Formats: sequence, structure tokens, C-alpha cells
Amino acid sequence: MIASRRFAKGFPVALAALLLSCSAARAQDAPPPEEAPAGPCEATEHAQFDFWVGAWDVSTAKTREAGREPSRNTITKIHGGCALREEYVTTGGYAGSSLNYYDRFDGKWHQTWIDVGGNALRLVGGMEDDSMVMRFTAADGTRNRIAWTPNDDGSVRQHWQRRKGDEDDWTDVFDGRYNRR
Repeated sequence: MIASRRFAKGFPVALAALLLSCSAARAQDAPPPEEAPAGPCEATEHAQFDFWVGAWDVSTAKTREAGREPSRNTITKIHGGCALREEYVTTGGYAGSSLNYYDRFDGKWHQTWIDVGGNALRLVGGMEDDSMVMRFTAADGTRNRIAWTPNDDGSVRQHWQRRKGDEDDWTDVFDGRYNRR
């Protein structure tokens, strides 16, 4: 028996055979192993914003009409799928980053944005119909809403609107189209 040869120097051959037969019997009687528990960020809600993951060229109607180069945006899943990191840069030198995550304790998506000018946004929201919609209110009371909507052709529309005070209408701040690079 090959296995008993490993024990031959320190164990009598009969004892080695007994140990091997006991461990083999225990293995046959053992229940099958349980499935590994799901990771902390494997819930369906953590994947709601996955349509935005990728490397993108970002343009607006104005930049397309002017024939200008698109901006670049890269969205990656990080921390085992618990967050999305955004890295945005324009051809004119403007840049910013965001961290996006689903908070299982409040049941909402959060985004923290910071740009090269030190401007920061803290948005909160979630899925509304087929769009990820996040909102924030500025210190002066101006309400903002940003919606990311996946299109049938694989592109994504990001539509940022603002409303001041008691105004009835929303004003467009940014209406961009994300095309995969």
C-alpha cells in the first residue's frame, strides 16, 4: 500500500492502514459541503448600475455638431463588486472622479463626485423604471437630478437637470451620450 509507506518510518504499517481506513470511512459518511455563502455585494441591487460599467466616449449634441473630440469616461467595478469607480476626463483638461455604491442599510445608491476644481457632489437615489436616478439639493436650495438610462443600442444617456426654488420646469445642465470605446 503506497499510503502506508509514508507512515512506515514513524508508524507501524498496521496502524497506518487503520488510520487511512478510518479517514476514508469518515469521508464517505460526511454530508456534501454546503454552498459558499454569497459575497456581501452579490445581491441584485448591487448590479443595478452595471449597465454603466465600461470604457466610454462621451459627447453632447453641441460637441458632436462642432466635430469636437469626445470626453473619456471609464467606469470599473471595484472592491469585489461593492462599488463603481468613475474616471472622467475631457479634451480641454477638465477631470473628475466618483465613487458609486449601493448601501444595503438604507436601500439606496450613493455617488460622491469630486473634480479638479474641488467641486463636490453627493447624490442619493436608485432605479426608477429603467434609469438610475440620483438627486441632491445644493446649499442654495437648488434641486438637481441626474438620470443614467441604458439605450437599446448599448449606449447610455446621462441627463442632469436643475430646478431652482419653486420653478415648475427643469433646466438641462448636461445631456450626454456614452458610446462604448
